[in-house]
Amino acid sequence: MAMLSVGMSETLSAADKTATLTIRGVAYHLTIVDTDASRALGLSGRKSLAKDDGMFFVFPRKEIQNFWMKDMYFPIDIIFMDDHKIVSIFNSVPPPRAGETLSELPIYTSTAPANAVLEVNAGEAKKHRFSVGDEVSVR
Repeated sequence: MAMLSVGMSETLSAADKTATLTIRGVAYHLTIVDTDASRALGLSGRKSLAKDDGMFFVFPRKEIQNFWMKDMYFPIDIIFMDDHKIVSIFNSVPPPRAGETLSELPIYTSTAPANAVLEVNAGEAKKHRFSVGDEVSVR
């Protein structure tokens, strides 16, 4: 069975592409995206995300990461990580406005190199007081 390295010293099974991530005692059930195609799609086209679910983007190397809200229908929090620590948080990122073109979409950029990104429902980071430097565990 192939193993997926998340650069966090843990490894995850690439067969089911799911895991659990915990920040400050709050657990999220993850869908893992680790290919160029799956990262490009992300949550695009989905109408919602379950309460305790998240999408976890895994990148092959640490670098500045850029995200946008192409084809999104609901707001999210975008949490950039470097191994076991949060390096940037964007709270309550809105979906595109009606009529907004791709060239008009804002880009959300990590403030430091990151090798993973968590997307959860808008308001989660503020509700649980997540902050830069918080430890993250994945299993």
